[in-house]
Amino acid sequence: MDIEDEGLTSEEEMCSSDDDISFDDPDETDSALTDDDNALVDEGAAAGDNALGVWMNIVGEDPGPLNVEFTVNSGPRIHLARDSDPIDYLQFFITNFSLDKIVTETNRYAQQWIEGHQDYLVQHPHSRVHSWIKQGTTNRAEIKAFLSLCINSGLIKKSAIHHYWDSTNPSQATPWFIERFNRDRFQLLLKFLHFADNELQPDPNSPDYKLYKVKEIADHFRSNFRNLYVPGEDISVDESMVGYRGKTPHLRQYMPLKHARFGIKIWCVCDSHSHYTVNFEIYKGAHNEADRAEENVTHNLVIRLLQEPRLLYSGHHVGMDNYFSSPKLFLELYRANTKATGTVRSNRKGLPKAILKKKHCLTTQRLNDGRVPCCAQSTKMVEKDQFSCRRQPKEDLLIREMQGGL
Repeated sequence: MDIEDEGLTSEEEMCSSDDDISFDDPDETDSALTDDDNALVDEGAAAGDNALGVWMNIVGEDPGPLNVEFTVNSGPRIHLARDSDPIDYLQFFITNFSLDKIVTETNRYAQQWIEGHQDYLVQHPHSRVHSWIKQGTTNRAEIKAFLSLCINSGLIKKSAIHHYWDSTNPSQATPWFIERFNRDRFQLLLKFLHFADNELQPDPNSPDYKLYKVKEIADHFRSNFRNLYVPGEDISVDESMVGYRGKTPHLRQYMPLKHARFGIKIWCVCDSHSHYTVNFEIYKGAHNEADRAEENVTHNLVIRLLQEPRLLYSGHHVGMDNYFSSPKLFLELYRANTKATGTVRSNRKGLPKAILKKKHCLTTQRLNDGRVPCCAQSTKMVEKDQFSCRRQPKEDLLIREMQGGL
């Protein structure tokens, strides 16, 4: 994985990729206990770090915790006829509510802009805004047509917007665009497209400022994603990058290992088999995280992403990388009847020092209210040939909550 760490440079991020972890060393597969192992376990228990419990080596068979069963019926909540068109499915996500919201706010912003630029319009009689005044406001049908052109322009790539209406070169012409929409009208809609009222925008110092212009429409999509599909047992928590190079320095991120290196970063919960996005959260920047004062920001993020679509207490199995996982998080997930698997950074709080000093160690964490078996295997990161690192990469651990015995 290539999720960025808040304190790392881009080169250091490259060293934290889970793709380089190897579990094939035959010298690291013997789990027989020695006196040195027991000494390390005692040291780990003494340094056991926090109130999570005492880490102990597994001797023989361990029954593990009670089995966590998957208790929900997964799949789509709404079924359409087999001969349904793709547009029928799309309309479940882009609803009339979202279209009407776009129509209202786009018309509002167009009126605000025209009222505030009267002198400009007088000095520029050939401005295309004059055609907006003549043709009138937009409506739901026009916004649908506008969105269809936006989708198709992503499939048919051209260097500039006006090239879609260029008919001087027949070999490169796209008559579909010319037949469906007027070029000036399309560019006016791009100019005035809005999702929120600018007059109600909060102060720049407010935590709601960064996402104000897209928050309501984004929340609407999140609600639709959660309500239309129930994921299967295996789900994953990770981050995605939406390519964007616009004027949003407060949101735009740079991640060199992503296909879209510049864009908006989004935390996602996805079904591991269908790849359906169940829930998402737009990353607003580290300095504006609401739970910055908490012990572990990523811990709260995972719980929040799973809690909103009601994925806890259902027996789901969550996969994650070392940016999120920690013993404290896995314990809380287990108490919420949720299994988890993931690599963990060796400097996470709650890990015993025995794991850090031994290449291979099988351990069980014994708690006052039960046991959470974990398989923890120390691995060393392998540097990719094309990358150079400023520091030695840290060790990674694979930690899993086991559904049955080990």
